[in-house]
Amino acid sequence: MTILGDGLRNMEKASLNQYPRIGRKVRRKNRKIKQIEEQKYLEECHKKLGADQIEVMQMAFQYGLGIKDVRRVAIPKLNAEQMRQTVFAMLEDVDGELVDLCCQGTFDQYQIPEIVSGSVSGLTKEEIMSYATPDLPASRMK
Repeated sequence: MTILGDGLRNMEKASLNQYPRIGRKVRRKNRKIKQIEEQKYLEECHKKLGADQIEVMQMAFQYGLGIKDVRRVAIPKLNAEQMRQTVFAMLEDVDGELVDLCCQGTFDQYQIPEIVSGSVSGLTKEEIMSYATPDLPASRMK
């Protein structure tokens, strides 16, 4: 962004802080726009996803994930529980490559939490990849 653009953006923020009622109205309007965008996206998802998968998408929005993140898990080949576990992985700030791995559909709903657990415990991506293989049951990933 240009210096002029940044300056204008800073002036807008200062104005919103100086006039709290206006700031609240702008935030409310932005929230409303976001809700409309999310609703439109959910309507698109109805064409390719089942009802239980749509519920997971709604849950992801309620937990504060944006459309960009929700698009990553809106994959028809994932069942609802795989989607749910992948959303939880995103909420736990699991590394993006590990989230992508979960979105491939090769891990079941029991294996994904083991991947998340490793990440939350501080294991490196390489350490997690050493035990995260689709043919290894979740009970042996611990």
